[in-house]
Amino acid sequence: MCSHDAVADLVADKVRSVAGVSAVVVELPVETDPRFTFLETSQRGKERPSTHGNLSSKRNLGLLLGQLAGWRTVIFLDDDICGLETNAVQSAAKALSHHAAVGMPAVDFPDNSVVCHANRRASRRQDVFVSGSALAVDLAEAETFFPEIYNEDWLFLAPLLDRKAVSAFGSVSQLGYAPFEDISRAGDQEFGEVVAEGLVGYLHSAELNPLPKIDYWKAFLESRSRFISHAMLGCEAKAGSDEEAGAAVSALKSAQEALARIEADVVEDYVAAWSRDLVAWRSYMRTHSPVNDLTDAMKYLGLRGEFIPARRHPRPPERSGKDHDRRPPNPAQTQRLCPE
Repeated sequence: MCSHDAVADLVADKVRSVAGVSAVVVELPVETDPRFTFLETSQRGKERPSTHGNLSSKRNLGLLLGQLAGWRTVIFLDDDICGLETNAVQSAAKALSHHAAVGMPAVDFPDNSVVCHANRRASRRQDVFVSGSALAVDLAEAETFFPEIYNEDWLFLAPLLDRKAVSAFGSVSQLGYAPFEDISRAGDQEFGEVVAEGLVGYLHSAELNPLPKIDYWKAFLESRSRFISHAMLGCEAKAGSDEEAGAAVSALKSAQEALARIEADVVEDYVAAWSRDLVAWRSYMRTHSPVNDLTDAMKYLGLRGEFIPARRHPRPPERSGKDHDRRPPNPAQTQRLCPE
């Protein structure tokens, strides 16, 4: 699914250049898919950062398309992920017999927020969690959706974490980028950071029913403020000799300013709306039964795409008659050619 910088024609050319790969390349508008505006969380514009784009719509469309096509498993893969091996995909899919979602974390260049990249720059411990960048999903078991907010993948996973139905397998690589180049990015991400980090932290010692109350969110906002302050102190200490640390300080200030505008009751209200959306999403998906195959599913959804059949691997050159008559080498000669 292509939009923004992913140009469908260029993606199609890339697919054609790789032997053994087939694909359907679909170009989508950059706006939110109107199919999903029934979700309360899709109507909350101020919580949607400008950097988020239509990522949630793409992923929700992937869930819907997979169900209509009669698939059991889908794998979400971002266009900046590389190093994904066939056996890793097969193992992740196999692990879905015991889990609803299996992620392959990006470790070479971690798939973290700007604040978390800054925290790592400050030489502080920073974990890497599974994300939607490389995620296998069992469509029959994962009755959840991607809300229009930064960290939409963590909110997708939260109900599954509540059921202990998420696992990680192997790892992938993510193409590097400059996380502190646009300092406003950290501020744009902050509301989603609070909601997702807060919910996942809550699940360490509680369950989603009941949802966290306002006192929890007040305490979490204070904890989040301390986290950003500690990261800032670490980056400031390194800024004199580390240009990236200096840029990280500016990004952290943007996050700090955004955090100061977030109120606990707004977070509590958003999470309650998200919880209601989970119920609405499950009802919505039950109204869409499998139609036949991918082609019919795309027609049903009004999607147009270019189907690119797999190109055969090039055949090895024919060996000459002399090659066919070649005898095995003399073992004694072979032994002499080997180093001691």
